[in-house]
Amino acid sequence: MAVNREGAGLPYVAIGYHVPNLREPDGYVLEVISSILSGGRSSRFYENLVRGKRLAVSAGSEYSLLSIDPALLYLHAQPLPGKEPAELEAALYAEIEKLQSEPVQPRELEKAQNQLEAAFTFGQDSMFFQGMLLARYEIVSTWEEIRKYLPSVRAVTAEDIRRVANKYFLPRNRTVGFLLTQDGAGKK
Repeated sequence: MAVNREGAGLPYVAIGYHVPNLREPDGYVLEVISSILSGGRSSRFYENLVRGKRLAVSAGSEYSLLSIDPALLYLHAQPLPGKEPAELEAALYAEIEKLQSEPVQPRELEKAQNQLEAAFTFGQDSMFFQGMLLARYEIVSTWEEIRKYLPSVRAVTAEDIRRVANKYFLPRNRTVGFLLTQDGAGKK
């Protein structure tokens, strides 16, 4: 295994919120939230942090509904050269605060649901993906839960998003990490 001794090229910000998995209905809401935040080039992170404010080279969120144990919803971003990680961290929190205080618009919610449905459906073209999905569902709950995925994603409302954001995206429920460059870039 090769070891990079030159350090990171750019700083990196990672925030993990402790959240439930498939075993709780809020898991489906978290799937939709993750898609709203970082599902493509029209997502909130890309539009606001990468293109709009020009704070980040990249920004995203990750969530695994099929985690065996309660999971994490990760927010991650890499600041543009010359931008401070703390500034980017604050911008990530601002996006979370919007989810907590402003209802998601119907078109944005529908787009996220469509993206999740398309990924789920097109993934079924692969026998490997079908087998993996059935196994992951069986490990977490039961393979029969797979039938609930699309109806549960489609049932998510703007109020569900606001409720879940206010329930889980709290300072006491997160872990934050920074990767700084070897020369100290990103430090105040």
